[in-house]
Amino acid sequence: MKTLARATALALVALTLALVGLPAAAANGDRSGGGKNDWYGHGNGKGQRTYTVSVQNLTENQILTPPAFAVHTARADIFTVGQPASPLVQEIAENGNLTPLTEALPGVKGVRASGVGAGEDGPLLPGEDRRFDVAVGRGARLFSSVQMVVCTNDGFAGIDGVQLPRQKGSSTKVYVFAWDAGTEVNTDALADFVPPCSGGTTGTDMSNPDLAEGGVIAPHPGLRGEAATMWAFDADAPVAVFEITRTS
Repeated sequence: MKTLARATALALVALTLALVGLPAAAANGDRSGGGKNDWYGHGNGKGQRTYTVSVQNLTENQILTPPAFAVHTARADIFTVGQPASPLVQEIAENGNLTPLTEALPGVKGVRASGVGAGEDGPLLPGEDRRFDVAVGRGARLFSSVQMVVCTNDGFAGIDGVQLPRQKGSSTKVYVFAWDAGTEVNTDALADFVPPCSGGTTGTDMSNPDLAEGGVIAPHPGLRGEAATMWAFDADAPVAVFEITRTS
């Protein structure tokens, strides 16, 4: 029965999150890895470089939203471990809402390209992978991303400014662990998760001020109790892997 309940909940999570209004930039993705998403920088295109980014959900039970990402210089900082999460990262970690961050990123100093990677296909179920392309001009050498670990209070998978590969044809692989945003108490109760995680019977897609934590970003401790029966993941293992390849 637990297997059936989890399978039903997985389908509901996928359906619900696929219907969430993602930014217009999140178009033309391909679940099989053959699609393309191009975000061009704010400059004049001189010295333009292109990258293919693949992302795979490594968990057995959890769902991940598509990644909100940015290619940027050292002037931009999307999140920092040990520091409070911004309200924009909080919205992703608690509610899976990518829109506030992706709408804000083009106005952040140092950001040269941004968007939602392969967002049209909705969330990444266990084992699924996606691919998207990014084009950017000179000066931006760092890649950051944030995506919700969906069936948690405020868990997210994030990359904080990894160096992009410099040579054409070279790749950088990044194993991504789950972070606790420190913005909501980890009740690990399905009623406090987004609604599809309980099979649609309980839950909320809004932040609950009664659970506000006021902490800092730290490694996620994993799930306990009720939530762990359906959505457990190994907090000591990566939840996703990114591979970034410079193509031109």
